[in-house]
Amino acid sequence: MAVYAIGDLHGCFEELKALLRKIAFNPKNDKLWFVGDLLSRGPDSLGCLRFIRNLGDRAVATMGNHEVRAILGLSGNYDKDFSAYMTFFNDIPDRDELYKWLRSLPLVHQDPELGITMIHAGLPPNWTIADAVVRSNKLAKIFADHEQTKKFLAHPLPKPTNNEPDHDDEIPWLKFALATLTRIRYCTKDGVLISPKEVRTSGLLDKTGHPPKDSPYQAWHQHRSWQPNEKIVYGHWAMAGLTIGHHSLGIDSGAVYGGKLTAIQLDHPEHPITQVDSGTYLVM
Repeated sequence: MAVYAIGDLHGCFEELKALLRKIAFNPKNDKLWFVGDLLSRGPDSLGCLRFIRNLGDRAVATMGNHEVRAILGLSGNYDKDFSAYMTFFNDIPDRDELYKWLRSLPLVHQDPELGITMIHAGLPPNWTIADAVVRSNKLAKIFADHEQTKKFLAHPLPKPTNNEPDHDDEIPWLKFALATLTRIRYCTKDGVLISPKEVRTSGLLDKTGHPPKDSPYQAWHQHRSWQPNEKIVYGHWAMAGLTIGHHSLGIDSGAVYGGKLTAIQLDHPEHPITQVDSGTYLVM
């Protein structure tokens, strides 16, 4: 048996099939973890969704920001970008089944035996993994019901830029949690997030494309005070590329942008990496 985590697909189904051939994936014995953003931008989102859903308990995927946007549109809420890149949901026989399955995806997946947690984007330094699990479980209860989902997503989600609302104000608190778990990149050591757009327009980046060392905003995993046995696998950050550390495993290697699609074996102590080249579908 082997357990592989696979980076952001964004509809790159042919690349996924090539990667599975390369690792000799056996659905009878092996298990796949997908870090989210399975759909949109690439050529075959439906192929990716249907394949992973049909794997049943041989696959687990965390909810990414593109899954959130798809759920928002499928729930009947208006989103100005939905019609632009989600038209593949129109007039398909399994639309309702895919909508229900997308809503069932967790925000956080843990494997106590492996000692590894999967989250689409990452974790603020002022949250423990247990904090993230609590928020994930509360969000799962909302997404389990169509009407609650529609009501919860009826207003725009907050950008991951502000301090976390008080947990007594549950809906804003959970909306912040959803935005954070699916979109975090840079933050302060106190967990104040900044959106990618603000990073680009605020002059925070130096010539290398990263915040200077004296900036309060750094990659979320650089600010964390990691516990000895903590390890998080995540995606969401194609610009950063493959980013492998002792405690954090960033595996979005930009497949949809002409980069590579990455699989990392989680149950092997050395976490070997397998990659396949991708076609260029979008320019970064």
